[in-house]
Amino acid sequence: LSASATDTSGYSISGVQFYVDGTFVASASTPSSGSIYTATATLTQQTDASGLPKGSVITAVASNSVGISGTSAGVSVSVTKGGSSTPPVIGVAPTVTVTSPIASSVLSVNTPIPLRATASDSDGNIASVQFVVNGQTVGSPITTYPYNGTWTPASLGSYTVTARATDNSGNVVTSATVNVTVSDPSSTAPAISIINPAAGASLSLGATQKIIANATDEVAVTSVLFFVNGQPLGSAVTTYPFQVDWTPLTPGSYTLVARATDNTGNITSSAPVTVSLLGTTAPTVSITSPGSGAIVRVNTATFVTASASDSDGTIKSVQFFANGVSLATVTSPPYTTSLVPSSEGVYRLTAVATDNSNAVTTSVAVNVLSVAATSTSADNIYTGLYIGDNFESGRFALITLGGKTAVLMAASTSPSTSTKTYFYSNVTANTAGSVSLVDAANKILVSGKSDGSTASGSFDAGTKTFSGASTTPITGGSVASGYYVGSLTSHPTSSIEAILALDGTVMVHVAEGAFSDVGGGDFADKVDTTGAFRVTTKAGNVIEGTANPVTGFLTGKITGAVSANFTGALATGGTYSDGSLRNLSTRGFVGADGNVLITGFIVGGSTPKRVLIRAVGPTLASQGISGPISDPQLQVYNSAGTAIPGAGNNDWNAADAATMTSVGAGALPVGSKDAALITTLAAPSVYTTVVSGVGGATGVALVEFYDLDSADAYSSQKVVNVSTRGLVGTGQNVLIAGFIINGAAPKKVLVRAIGGTTLTGLGVTEPTLADPFITLLRSANNISVVVRENDNWETGNDGSLMTAACSKSGATPLPPGSKDSAVLLTLSPGTYTAIVNGNNGGTGVALVEVFEIP
Repeated sequence: LSASATDTSGYSISGVQFYVDGTFVASASTPSSGSIYTATATLTQQTDASGLPKGSVITAVASNSVGISGTSAGVSVSVTKGGSSTPPVIGVAPTVTVTSPIASSVLSVNTPIPLRATASDSDGNIASVQFVVNGQTVGSPITTYPYNGTWTPASLGSYTVTARATDNSGNVVTSATVNVTVSDPSSTAPAISIINPAAGASLSLGATQKIIANATDEVAVTSVLFFVNGQPLGSAVTTYPFQVDWTPLTPGSYTLVARATDNTGNITSSAPVTVSLLGTTAPTVSITSPGSGAIVRVNTATFVTASASDSDGTIKSVQFFANGVSLATVTSPPYTTSLVPSSEGVYRLTAVATDNSNAVTTSVAVNVLSVAATSTSADNIYTGLYIGDNFESGRFALITLGGKTAVLMAASTSPSTSTKTYFYSNVTANTAGSVSLVDAANKILVSGKSDGSTASGSFDAGTKTFSGASTTPITGGSVASGYYVGSLTSHPTSSIEAILALDGTVMVHVAEGAFSDVGGGDFADKVDTTGAFRVTTKAGNVIEGTANPVTGFLTGKITGAVSANFTGALATGGTYSDGSLRNLSTRGFVGADGNVLITGFIVGGSTPKRVLIRAVGPTLASQGISGPISDPQLQVYNSAGTAIPGAGNNDWNAADAATMTSVGAGALPVGSKDAALITTLAAPSVYTTVVSGVGGATGVALVEFYDLDSADAYSSQKVVNVSTRGLVGTGQNVLIAGFIINGAAPKKVLVRAIGGTTLTGLGVTEPTLADPFITLLRSANNISVVVRENDNWETGNDGSLMTAACSKSGATPLPPGSKDSAVLLTLSPGTYTAIVNGNNGGTGVALVEVFEIP
């Protein structure tokens, strides 16, 4: 005996019992294969009242782990006497179906009930039809059509009705079972209603619920059976109170019904009660389009799409927000809406999903940059071939930077003996895609056109014609594409520039004094997925390096006619960043009179900002710094140069120790002469902090700025610049600026060291540092590495990019030809230190500045 048993509600099957004509014969507690349960039973031949053989009906009853059971349809069989084999069918067996009464009918006790059946035989005729009720024959076999009989039920209860057909060949077939109920219509039917839970209730998943019914009758209610979504819940409850326990394990909507039976056989079903089972797991949601960092256009629709799901329920809605303002609420997939930016700037997109249990989840924010519809602010890189006079040809790389400037470099490949190289920076670009460069003699050095897909034009006063296409991403990884700038280590007048295309093609230019060389640009000169590359220049130098795709730093060495290590970093990208400049600090020498340590900073945004400012002196001795100032004091001044009341300190207040610790500053030693204050400053505004020695004390001091506010990503409420004027000496008495970039996205930063005539022009009367030299380091795991060095700011920097950075940040442009130093880089989050020295051991007053470039 085999049966297939499954439970779609998620419960396990505890076992299957087999019955023959209502009598238990065998059971199986575990499946024999998949969902098949098999048992063995010995069947005996059954006979009717007249002694004639009759068929048997086999049924299977499956029960699940919470006691709910289901009964299969009956299977009619014939059992031969004295053997285990089924007699062979002679010809084709007949068919038979009970047509009266109808399944699930409620019949009246002591009332004749018509029995009707249809029967046929395809290869003979029907010899007889016998009706069977609850396994007992009713009347005699009917031998002629129509096959009608009569049954008068004498007692209340549930009954099974079948018909058994025999054809002229002796084949016997039993019909499918018809289940009916016999009641007493002379009595009043019971009244029943579910009183718990209430209709529309929201129930907790996995918690045991009591389903309670109120049932009454003029005689007696003998049983109440409960149903969930049409399936019986356990067995009938036969005594008051009529209730049953239910432990729902699957979220969703459920319909509850109770069915009462009285002692006269009348049955009544309650009105259905619908309840909801709420999940305990919050939904998940993420914005799938656009990607973080995407460029969108002002007044142009961009589709915003989210993916949302709920592991134990359904999604009721997804609401989209841009900078906290609702865009739309979508109630069915696909979850999408459109963003139409009204102005330029950063738009922070989020999606909020709500499930059927009203649990809410907010997606990770996706930040996009909105630019003017005509803007070509994105950086585009083109590579290709050029041809020129005297049969010269070669490869070129062109990068347009933010639609404002461009850089072109090229190297010959034919004839094979040619060693021609070309490098043009500060090339003017515009939003229409035109690029041009004219020298002082009005000679056109570069002229061309780019449209985001292709670029073409000429260079070298029109003698070379170039044409190429924008590059596609590298297969199997990603590279930090863009424009890299740097210098050769210990070669202060050198520069190295690289254009790294999306497809990994790299072209490098290196220069020092009159020496200029270009290499790369060939298909063989591609970086691998780690950013490593190796190119041979036209002058025979070998450049091996790595453009790190994680940090954006350029490191390596050049060997040949020039041999040196080099460092650099991306000068492009960093259009916007989710982080800010944190924990700004400057270390310098505090002298007497006008040689005090002066630090300026800018607070952006429009709301007041709470900051911690410290001037650390005596405590520096414990950190190995020699010659610290013994007793520093500090005072904050506003943009008008007036001291701000309450924004000054001599000896720090121990009550501020907890705040210092909370921002990672660490509390100063109790009783130390270090100075510190916590104050709130209006924004936007420029401030100056002056650190001097009490009683004329001099020495090294560390000035620190900590932003005490927890600003959201991309917020303008932050410190955007710090600059310190101090005396640059030798040894440890150099001028040092430190800063931390937080967040996850790279940030464009301008770091400058100003001295000489530039400071004199700003009104500094003390002797200035004639030739400042700046070194930028990145620190991680107590190891510091050089990111970039610079002596004179016009060496190794694109002048157009510098001009644009000064314009965006409010920094005063440096004079052409000055010996001030500067680096403009896109820096990944981390800790950085800028060290200002005097070239050739020079000393004097200098200004070190760190600007965030928006």
